[in-house]
Amino acid sequence: MTQMTEITQGDLTVGAHSQGTLMTQNGMTLNKEELSNIVQNNPESKFLVGYAGSPVNHNDGEALVRDIYGGEEAIKSHIKDAKIADVFRSNVTPQDAVGSILGYQSAGINNSENLESNMWESLLVAPRLFGIGGDSSHSYYPCVIGCGEESFTPQKDFYFNPNAPDKSNESPMTEYYKDNFTNKQGQATIDMNLLPQTDKSDATQTILNTTGGQQ
Repeated sequence: MTQMTEITQGDLTVGAHSQGTLMTQNGMTLNKEELSNIVQNNPESKFLVGYAGSPVNHNDGEALVRDIYGGEEAIKSHIKDAKIADVFRSNVTPQDAVGSILGYQSAGINNSENLESNMWESLLVAPRLFGIGGDSSHSYYPCVIGCGEESFTPQKDFYFNPNAPDKSNESPMTEYYKDNFTNKQGQATIDMNLLPQTDKSDATQTILNTTGGQQ
């Protein structure tokens, strides 16, 4: 993170998983002033952060990135009509004990809905983290922000899929879960009912084409 502050032009993209998100959060906190100067003095630049299975609560990550930009309105000045979820995303897979119990988060993107149910069901399958009782959902995460060479960001609740049938470079997260968390009997190995019940038909797409980003 300290090395990233030496980049004074272009876009910055950082992604981390699990314990790495703690290191990233601490690094951004320690270098907040430098990062703020870079972002705020380069109105055409973008600073994108993605956490996966994070023990850092999404509210803390959102607050830090918002401060780096200089507030919610400043985010909109960098990316037209953007919200905090367009520059920071904490992705938690259903029944990920690290993201839900340690991070105090619910399944989905920047989500806290039905937290009690998420934490309880994650606790029930926590032994999977140690290879007991099946594969852990903590180990499988797709990219959801600043993805690929073009630093593409799919719409919320979608993931980067360069092989998407419609050539949109994105597919619903529910499809990812079905592809990666279904056993040989065709049964889901995670509880997708823990995901937020949003109307995907109302979702709007945000595409961030950035260059010179750091992954």
